[in-house]
Amino acid sequence: MIKIQNFKSFSQLKTQLREDATKKEMATKREVAVSEYNTLLAKFNISNITELSEEDRTSFMAELTKEGNAFGAARAEAIAKGDDKFKVDGEEVPVKDADAEDEENAKEFVDEAELSSKANPRLYTKVENKLKSQKYNSDAEHHLTLLKSMDPKKLSRSDLDTLSDFDDMYESVNEGFKREAGKVATAWKKVMKAINASEERSINVIAKVYALAMGDANFHREAHTSKAIGSQTTPGVKTDFDRFASDIARAADWGGIYIAQGTLAYLKAIGEDKIAARFEKKINKEDDLHESVTVLNEAAMKSAGLSKEETLKVAKKFADALAKADNVKVTVNKGYDEDSFDLDYDGKEFEGGSYNINADGSVVNMALPGTPSYGMMDDDMKTIVNLIKMSKK
Repeated sequence: MIKIQNFKSFSQLKTQLREDATKKEMATKREVAVSEYNTLLAKFNISNITELSEEDRTSFMAELTKEGNAFGAARAEAIAKGDDKFKVDGEEVPVKDADAEDEENAKEFVDEAELSSKANPRLYTKVENKLKSQKYNSDAEHHLTLLKSMDPKKLSRSDLDTLSDFDDMYESVNEGFKREAGKVATAWKKVMKAINASEERSINVIAKVYALAMGDANFHREAHTSKAIGSQTTPGVKTDFDRFASDIARAADWGGIYIAQGTLAYLKAIGEDKIAARFEKKINKEDDLHESVTVLNEAAMKSAGLSKEETLKVAKKFADALAKADNVKVTVNKGYDEDSFDLDYDGKEFEGGSYNINADGSVVNMALPGTPSYGMMDDDMKTIVNLIKMSKK
């Protein structure tokens, strides 16, 4: 310690004390960072991050780079770059005692951080494009609004979980949609081959069979969209139109939107692009037709397979979320069962909705048109509250 002999030595002493205090503070931060890092290693039951799977490594890095681990992140980056010091909170800190394991972990950290910084916006864009492609799904509009509240360059762990849920959910939706529409397009090939109409009559035959199929599926009001295809005038064509129309409706599992989309796909397949474009524009205006599509085809939807206790846990979370969103008392009705529950709202029985928990984890309100989804059963409270609020706008 410097002895105080004059103002100069006093100034030197203050400087030394300040430096000592800084070193002590940084030493404390290092100890905290090391402790947190070791805690994370223990949490993931590993001794080195190279032992993690790609998915777990992303989770590990997300936790490591939280604000409380800024020191460890900065030190790891400095080691990876070969720097002898790094900055934390504006203070320069020397890199000390970096062994071979530190260097290996640091390289893994930087590689993962760079990958994460690129992957997160890519995931955001991927999900955004999936939602925008859902022309016939009202849920997607609410989810897209929620997406816009996120910053793609600064995605939280909760944001990433929500994006992953949406990515999986709408991948299933798209696959299911394509599969059902594909069945109809295949049915069209068989029907048109069986009818064997002349080329000049084939478009009107398609228009007529399509209109009858829509009627067979109880989409009578939407059958008029056939006019965008042709006139339905089929002189000289003698066949059982009703039977073939039933074949098309059955292939679509009597779903109006699948009949329309399968017909659109068939028109494109036979090279009738102009007619297909006109027909697509027409069916895009049919709101009732669009509302026939839910998050997944209800006929193919399976229950999650939860026990009553597991169902009650999910139900309580959604009840609390609805209560928080609307600022009213919401409770789980005592009549809940495996994979289904009702919510009592503001003292009124069943007024909070009737819900099913599906195999993909989605929780849907069966009491509302379009059976909107308020999120996944594993979603956190914030995500569910946001989705409920979005559904009411």
